[in-house]
Amino acid sequence: MIKLYAADTDVFSDIRLFDAYYQRLSAYRKEKTDACRLAADKRLSLGAGALLDFAIKESGMGSFAHEAVCYGENGKPFFENADFHFNLSHSGSMAICAICDTPVGCDIEKIRKGDLLKIADRFFGEEEKTFVLEAAGEDERTRRFFRVWTLKESYVKAEGKSLFASQRSFSILPEKGGGYSFKSDRDSGRYDFFEFDDFPGYCFSCCIADKKEGDCPVLMIKEFESEPV
Repeated sequence: MIKLYAADTDVFSDIRLFDAYYQRLSAYRKEKTDACRLAADKRLSLGAGALLDFAIKESGMGSFAHEAVCYGENGKPFFENADFHFNLSHSGSMAICAICDTPVGCDIEKIRKGDLLKIADRFFGEEEKTFVLEAAGEDERTRRFFRVWTLKESYVKAEGKSLFASQRSFSILPEKGGGYSFKSDRDSGRYDFFEFDDFPGYCFSCCIADKKEGDCPVLMIKEFESEPV
């Protein structure tokens, strides 16, 4: 089982719709949403929580919808005694949720310009920086930066590690013929990486540890256009 869900949270600008979904959230997601200061961040937090609730119910594990969430050493959430793993991410107006029977991490980032090479100097290895710098033009360099960033984030989220502590101890690169090159100074596990181009203006990556042979992630786009059932 490898399922990914995504939704545009701008629909929650409708206060009636926001309140309807907020009332269905688990206590921990309500706390997350309440802690956000900006309305856009509240919509993102609500959207991620609503996707998680939908994902576990659709997968036949609805009993966990209102279970207390535990946190790993680096803050990765999980349900105690559950036989599935999940991960959440959001950026811009998009929220995503991944649910899997093995460790999974996902990351979505809205593509934006900035001093990205300075960030790459801090967090990327030499091969990763070369991949970014060799791009033809600023737009492609920016996109390549976010491709590498989301791939790296998806890996550390799958393993419950810290990107800031890891820095250059591992590298992930898209290969020209397809697939990905993964190198790590400390980890010999088996990881599969996936990217999705379904959302213009965003980079969206997923990492799955110990994926079962033949399993492929299924992406479903959820539209919160009516009240939850």
